[in-house]
Amino acid sequence: MRSIPALLLTVTVLLVQLQYTYHFKSERNVGLAEKITALKEMAAKKTIVKLNNFKFKDYVKWSARNYSFVVMFTAMEPHRQCSICSVVNEEFQIAAKSFQLTHGLSDKLFFGVMDFDDGSEVFQSLQINTAPVIVYFPPKRKISRITDLQQLDMQRVGFSAEAIARWITDKTDLDFKVFRPPNYISTFALLTMFFIGSLVMYFKQENFEFLQNRTLWAIITIIFCLTMTSGQMWNHIRGPPFYHKSHQGVSYIHGSSQGQFIAETYFIFLLNGCFATCVITLIESSYSAEHSSGKKATTVISVIIAAFLFSALLSIFKAKAGGYPYRGLL
Repeated sequence: MRSIPALLLTVTVLLVQLQYTYHFKSERNVGLAEKITALKEMAAKKTIVKLNNFKFKDYVKWSARNYSFVVMFTAMEPHRQCSICSVVNEEFQIAAKSFQLTHGLSDKLFFGVMDFDDGSEVFQSLQINTAPVIVYFPPKRKISRITDLQQLDMQRVGFSAEAIARWITDKTDLDFKVFRPPNYISTFALLTMFFIGSLVMYFKQENFEFLQNRTLWAIITIIFCLTMTSGQMWNHIRGPPFYHKSHQGVSYIHGSSQGQFIAETYFIFLLNGCFATCVITLIESSYSAEHSSGKKATTVISVIIAAFLFSALLSIFKAKAGGYPYRGLL
């Protein structure tokens, strides 16, 4: 008889616990549905949700969410003097709009932007001390510091919309194509210049004999080769930063052979151009029939400068390649 009250008490406790669990799950599901609806409404008005300390806590850091979030941490206020932030923001906007054009108002992934002046507490809590940073927040994962974040490696892959899209696809398996807005102004300007140039060349043919100059076309060819070999096309595809600024100082040369900065491209272009000029000077001197001290001095100076420039290029390559065994004068 004593076991009957104990059994009744156990059954009562179990029923109360089941009711509480069901009520808690129901409230959590209702809260999740409300948050997703609110996020969809904000994304419908503006593709990228503008976050602050409170919205980040409610929509991104919330542990019960079943959706992903891609957030760009930036500092675009003028007094922050972050020139690259606006450039990255434009590419991030293109990637977000392209995703929405492909998947519509998806409840699986949302895009957000957090400015330092709107969410300094979030920057401090996540230990983010630089900008811009693009971070992927997977569903149902607690994030407490910067080392837990899944960041886009801008130094390695760049920050173009295409690079952002590939990175998001790798993280979420949601594939989408980047749709860049057409630039009608540049196309119209190019066609106008081509039309005007064609008219001028047709009516003033006698004034364009310089187009038959072999030296002119040789210079144009050399400039084109220098542009391609210095990495301008790589910059156009990857969209790297102009330089890298850290607590150790400003770096104009990328430390790895897998990347480069825009400033590094200009530097390589200048070195290659000067080296090509020295080589051309030596070739012209060898074909010249004049034998004078000035010619000898020009030849010696060209050889010395060419050796110094080649050594500088070799030193940069050795620093980036790591195990490269050879070196020049430097």
